[in-house]
Amino acid sequence: MKATEPQTMSAKTSLKYELFGTWCAPIFFVLALGGWFVLAHWFDPAGASLSPEELKAWYADRRFEIILGMSIFCLSTAFFCIYTIQVGLWLWRFEGRSPLMSLAQLFGGFSVVIYVFVSNCLWIGVAYRAHTPANPDVLVGLNDAAWFSFLVGWVGLTQQMLATAAVTWHDRRRRPLVPRWFTMATIIGALLVSMANGSAFALSGAFAWD
Repeated sequence: MKATEPQTMSAKTSLKYELFGTWCAPIFFVLALGGWFVLAHWFDPAGASLSPEELKAWYADRRFEIILGMSIFCLSTAFFCIYTIQVGLWLWRFEGRSPLMSLAQLFGGFSVVIYVFVSNCLWIGVAYRAHTPANPDVLVGLNDAAWFSFLVGWVGLTQQMLATAAVTWHDRRRRPLVPRWFTMATIIGALLVSMANGSAFALSGAFAWD
């Protein structure tokens, strides 16, 4: 009798992939912080109150670092995407046959990836043209669009966080997926993230990106 061929990959290989999916979270943070904050100088970004000429000069002075840093930040979104899928699998297994919140978490995470990726591409575009005779007003528009995509995109992150909390809140197992305090912190964090929308109403001060 011919031996039956396996229809799926081995449990050992599947576990390795899931471990990689888990490690994608710290990989994302290292790449994102290294590219965004360290290389691109986003610990002290160009303020929203700068004049078009000042903003253009700010980007021109840091052209290479911004392009490199934002490129690395773009790369990091691939790892965030994989981690989001991994979290979705964890939640789906617990949620069961109607994984509404698991899918909501998944699509919220995908929207975050899109918002961040687009924002970085726009920042790269500003830096790319900053040393040319490009119209400074156009560069200001691109920079503003990048920031609003990044900050007003809080909607997707909040959806991801609240959907995750909606599932983990009901996890009463002896060894839950996450501790109860972590679920509470996720809910509070999801609500606080909405304050990022304040950037749309301020050129300076607490809510502005400078």
